[in-house]
Amino acid sequence: MRLTVVGLGKVGFFLAHYLQSLGHEVLGYDTNERHVEYINHFGNPYSVAEQLPQGIRPVGAVTDPSKAYEHAEAAVLIVPTPQVGDRLSSACIRKAGEEARRLMPRDAHLLIASTLDPRDAASLCEDLNAVYTPIFIRLGCVFSDLQDQKYFLIGVPPGINPVVAVSVWKWNGWVGIKDRNSYLGFAKPAGVPDRPIICADPATIACAKLAINATLSSRIAWANDVAMRAKAFGADPDVVCKILGMAPRIGPAYS
Repeated sequence: MRLTVVGLGKVGFFLAHYLQSLGHEVLGYDTNERHVEYINHFGNPYSVAEQLPQGIRPVGAVTDPSKAYEHAEAAVLIVPTPQVGDRLSSACIRKAGEEARRLMPRDAHLLIASTLDPRDAASLCEDLNAVYTPIFIRLGCVFSDLQDQKYFLIGVPPGINPVVAVSVWKWNGWVGIKDRNSYLGFAKPAGVPDRPIICADPATIACAKLAINATLSSRIAWANDVAMRAKAFGADPDVVCKILGMAPRIGPAYS
């Protein structure tokens, strides 16, 4: 599939290469001319923080939107949604999505991978005729985290077939779907790990994504606080956190 990845920042650059590693023909698009020039001439602009795996073919990049979308069968938006006041701004997503819809072939698909505010998710996806597929990654580990997703979420507005999301991300090798509110996939190759793919409305998926982020942040802060108090008590903080992680109701991740 011919894909355009919109936004080549610390996540988008590695996302573009990950999608190309799946067998897609990927073109990167960014409005920063110097950034795109560096990528085309020197490759990874974030090599200090994260290296691409060996053998990954370089993804070309353009700044001309007409060239970016001319032959695209699908576009993946991974542009900033900064916090403004008490919400995440959708201005960049809407602007990029409207440009994509104006320039892409009429039958091309649009996917949003940026984190969305639940209050805007439904209207954005409906207005842009887009599917919401949030990703769960750590900066510095983007490529490897994309390879090791434990579950997949798809926010689907009415009237859109979410199978396109499975086709783009090639999740699990699944190739089917039951309905909007159930797990996808009833034709999976043997030996592929069974990882759930969950469809719901875009607001529900956006809320779940933010809840996961907030819970993770709280857990890290809690683990740091436990370690600090253990040290103050004269205890070994590493051993305390290790024991905490052995508790079945807590688990070892981020403790």
